[in-house]
Amino acid sequence: MTWDRNWILEVKFLETDRGVKDNECINAYADNDPSFPEFYGTIHIEELIRQYGDLQRFRNEICDYGARNLKDIYLKADKQIYQTKKALNNYDCVGILVLLNERVGIYDNEFIFQELDRLLEKKKNGKLEKNNIQAIWFINEYEENGKKNRLVLIFI
Repeated sequence: MTWDRNWILEVKFLETDRGVKDNECINAYADNDPSFPEFYGTIHIEELIRQYGDLQRFRNEICDYGARNLKDIYLKADKQIYQTKKALNNYDCVGILVLLNERVGIYDNEFIFQELDRLLEKKKNGKLEKNNIQAIWFINEYEENGKKNRLVLIFI
């Protein structure tokens, strides 16, 4: 990738807290699947996934469901970057999604990394899917132990 070209930055905010919907999805598993692990109180999703029988299928379904808002943001940004490239008649621009999270605390950084990486590395017929986003600049503000923290990463 050549970085000596023009850049198009598309700024998006992670605003939708999917916690309630994610819990509803997990509760549906618990209600309908007799092999679903029993637990009381709060459990980290990774522990729940490890205890489930069909680990890979369950992980894929739960992560896919939980990341729907990330996918929506990604697809909208990809389309908007394409429209900007088209308007400028410059298809060599580097498209960068700037994803800001200062409101949604339900997702841990590892989950965000996994899902953003999966979006950038999506393959079609064994080849990387061509899209208009070549990098994601992720800025996450979160609170941990009563202290505000900021994490900044770039995925290429």
